[in-house]
Amino acid sequence: MKINDFPDKNVSKQQLISDYFPVFKMKTLEKYMTAIKKDENFKEIITYGSPRLPMINVKGFFLYLQNRESKMYK
Repeated sequence: MKINDFPDKNVSKQQLISDYFPVFKMKTLEKYMTAIKKDENFKEIITYGSPRLPMINVKGFFLYLQNRESKMYK
């Protein structure tokens, strides 16, 4: 997968899983979201339109996964 395969737009959690990352389960995505909120470099990926509806940037989320993978295999 390449970065250009992902649009630079915000989507809901359900949309992110169904349209872009179907291998993830909701619980896995929520764990990643918790880690993203704590990471200073990737905080802006998640925005809140309302308190109950977080919006996730698709391209930013993919970049976060790439970054996490690169740290894992150093």
